[in-house]
Amino acid sequence: MRRLHLGDQVYTWENGCMLHAQRLMDLGRNPGVTPALQRKMEEQAAARLQVAYRHVWGQRWCALALSHASHLMLWSDNDVTNDFTCDYNADGTQTYDPAYLRVAIRVYEAYQKQLRAPTCCGSTGMRVGAPPAKPALRQDWAYQRYDFVGVFLIDMRGNLVDEAGVLHRNPILGRAQRAALEAAFATPGIRCMLVGAEIPFVGPTPQGCVEGVARGMAFLGEHWPYHLEELTWLLDLCFSWKAAEAGREVVLLAGDIHVGVDSTIYDSATGESIRHVTTSPITNAVSPFFPPREGQLNERYTYKHTVLDGLHNYCALDIVLLPDGRTVQADVVLVGVPEPKSGASRMEPDM
Repeated sequence: MRRLHLGDQVYTWENGCMLHAQRLMDLGRNPGVTPALQRKMEEQAAARLQVAYRHVWGQRWCALALSHASHLMLWSDNDVTNDFTCDYNADGTQTYDPAYLRVAIRVYEAYQKQLRAPTCCGSTGMRVGAPPAKPALRQDWAYQRYDFVGVFLIDMRGNLVDEAGVLHRNPILGRAQRAALEAAFATPGIRCMLVGAEIPFVGPTPQGCVEGVARGMAFLGEHWPYHLEELTWLLDLCFSWKAAEAGREVVLLAGDIHVGVDSTIYDSATGESIRHVTTSPITNAVSPFFPPREGQLNERYTYKHTVLDGLHNYCALDIVLLPDGRTVQADVVLVGVPEPKSGASRMEPDM
């Protein structure tokens, strides 16, 4: 059994953890503070952010679940700091201090990324240190192969922030990640590809995203339909690969929006369709679903949604290669669970 977690595993910004960490780092920037003391304040800030992980992952039910399977985790804004890659001041400067972002990202790496990349933190532990002289953009996508199944988790943050914690107004998918996606689909022997992202590929219409951003809802600028060229490139890749050989299958997976949605995307060019399952939340409060129940991206792609209103949920995938060695049978079930009357406690994850 393998479990995929599509962002929002832990809210490091909840219950004052973020504010406490930021105040500690502010103290470290006062006049006369030595670099050694600044490093110490960074370590204290990291320790404060870790409280969020200890609270959530230390609960009996969560620890039990995490101990009974392997886990592939994808970062999101909440695993670092809410909306950190789209939050700018009125003068165009970034809201979050780069040094704070470096600390918050290191905490994410230590608790989540190390599960799939054990050497990502090196031997420095929670020590962050000075920013690199020539900081590169981050690259936090993940690709794993399990026999005939490939799993690609798209990084929607790394091309927007560099190793120094400085934000960049870039596309979601940089050239390196596009090349990695193409290489994943070209892997010999793969018959089924699971493609996951923290935010659903279809939901609000492209026009709805543009209008929402114009009205001040900056977070819609991070949604895929707002980046229609990138979304179209990705769908072209998925549908062309599926249509190229009979028996192949693609499943799109996402989280983030706090409501379960079972969607189907239709391609008029190939005649194929692809399931798209948005699975969230398991424990957080369930939200309404705001977009229209069906829509159109362009002249080629349309989609329809079926919503699990008011239900906690998770997605169960059972993927089998039939005896012919070519045909994949993918049973994809979005399982709904009634929300407890008491609601979810704070700092509980969407995973």
